[in-house]
Order: sequence, then structure tokens, then C-alpha cells
Amino acid sequence: MTTGEEPMHTPQSNHAHTPRPDHIKGELLDQLLTTEDRYPWNPATAEDYFVAVEAAVEGFDWPAEEWESRAEQLFNRLEACWAPEGVAQALQRRFAQTIPAAWLQEIASQAQKLATSSLSPLEQLVECVSPLLTDWSMEDLNLFARPLAYAMRSGTPATPSPGDWQSLTPVEQARYTLQVAQYALEAAQTQGNDA
Repeated sequence: MTTGEEPMHTPQSNHAHTPRPDHIKGELLDQLLTTEDRYPWNPATAEDYFVAVEAAVEGFDWPAEEWESRAEQLFNRLEACWAPEGVAQALQRRFAQTIPAAWLQEIASQAQKLATSSLSPLEQLVECVSPLLTDWSMEDLNLFARPLAYAMRSGTPATPSPGDWQSLTPVEQARYTLQVAQYALEAAQTQGNDA
């Protein structure tokens, strides 16, 4: 080796510096056993903590009925947080930036009515949007809905990509509305199966 050159690293020299699993386990065990704060809650001070909390609560001086009322409000809000999402809420969350809210509400309402009907998927789609797309004939709506109905039969979900509603042409708006209706019908049918 000449001066100024770095020594060659061989796999054997790198292996010597790699910590062994036994060494790592030993270090971890050492850290766990030598650390002062093994348990973050000191049971010796627990009683003092609870006394302080009770003293703070006593300062509210609410009658029992007020406590019960507020507790019920709290639990109702918590329950609402974990309640299953309805079709209307799912549509609002997913498409509120793209499609008018009144349309989403109408689609959700129609989808919930039609989800358990004996109509074919094509008929369900058309019926779901026909109150909104009054400028289109039933034949046109059937034509637009046909590919979506085939996708519904095969179980292939189609989620429309968001876009600016005002920039869409009337044909694109109709197709987009049908895609949202397909999503709503699938959500309503899933919700009906879960119930």
C-alpha cells in the first residue's frame, strides 16, 4: 500500500465492526434495568393526584342533574364520532368540492331508496339521477349509465376523479353524476348489508 491510499475494506474487516445480536440484546437489557423511571406513573403519588382532581371538580358546584346532562352530551358526541357514516355523509366527504351539495343530498336520498329495490343496476343508476338530469332523455341516461352498470355487475368499483363542476361540459356533468350515483348505490347497498 502506498501512502495516501485508503486501506481496502474486506468483508471480514466490516464484519468485525457489526454488533452481534447478543451484544445488542445485552445493551437493551442493561438500559431497561438501569433506568430510574421504569414506570411513568408513581403509585405512591396516585392518591395525591386523585385528591387534586376531585378538589378541582368540586369547584364547579353543579347539581347532579347538570352533571348527568353534560355527561350525556359528551357521550352522545363521542358516539357520533364512531357512528357508521351514512351515504349522504360519505358523498359530502368525498365529492363536496366537486358537485353541488343539493345534488349530493338528492343522490344519497335516491340511492338509499333504490339500493334494496328489484330494479337492474342500469335502472337503479338512471332512476337515481333522473330527478337531477331533467334535460336528458331516458335513452341518453341509459346510454351514459350502461358502462357503469356493467361495472356494478362485475363488482368493479369506479370512483370518479374530482374536477371543477363548472368547467365540465353538460355531457361530462351527466357522466360524473352517474358515477357519483354508482358510488352512492354501492355505499347504500353495503350499508344495507351491514345492518
